[in-house]
Amino acid sequence: MRIEEEGSSQKEFMVIRNGHPVCILGKPTGCAVIRVKVDASWNRTLEAAFGWIAYDGTGQKLGRRQVRTRAESPLEAEALGVRDIVEWAQERRILHLDISSDCLQLINQIAGVDKDNHRIVGLLEDIRGSFSFFHCLCFNFILRHLNGFAHSLAKQAMKL
Repeated sequence: MRIEEEGSSQKEFMVIRNGHPVCILGKPTGCAVIRVKVDASWNRTLEAAFGWIAYDGTGQKLGRRQVRTRAESPLEAEALGVRDIVEWAQERRILHLDISSDCLQLINQIAGVDKDNHRIVGLLEDIRGSFSFFHCLCFNFILRHLNGFAHSLAKQAMKL
């Protein structure tokens, strides 16, 4: 399945991979795409943390981050992590980015498949506001067992 929307300067595609939506902006044209995996941790006392790790095309680690914060939900914690990645990439002038998360609800909301959760609408606006910066930006859902290192980073950050 492919849906195309005309944006101001780039096309947005939504494709279905492994039964889940993937939001793709722009077109990767043989350039080096930076791949990032993100995960978050949260508890009912509103303590939260996120962790992410970025890899270049050869699998070399480019960066990683662990942040302890506060969030009203696991969804908000995950969205904070994605916004942090986007900001990190913009600071480094990374124009081709592929973000993977095990939070299907967030990926669906970024892709516009699900209605925006009113509690994270500001974070979604921040993330979507960055779309025009990137030549290619992709948001993927991955299974939790494929997101182990990012998950470990988030869990460790909760202990800081």
